[in-house]
Amino acid sequence: MFIQITILCAAFAAALTIFIKKVVPDIADTYKGVFLDELEAAKIEVALAEQDFNYAEKDYTDAAIYKLKAAEGKRNQLIREKRGA
Repeated sequence: MFIQITILCAAFAAALTIFIKKVVPDIADTYKGVFLDELEAAKIEVALAEQDFNYAEKDYTDAAIYKLKAAEGKRNQLIREKRGA
């Protein structure tokens, strides 16, 4: 019984290894593409927020500042995540 369980575990480990070698690189490539798209979108969001700030009327200056800070924070967090990975 113990030998059968050992053989079953070894077979499962081999199958899992093959699965990981074939699937994980595909997932990593997909994630990389999604991440780059998300980072580009965040950069565009910052540029638009800067433009809103530059042309904001006096009554809307605070809102434009908050929007710009939020966009910069999101972009910076994405960059930190990329560097950490």
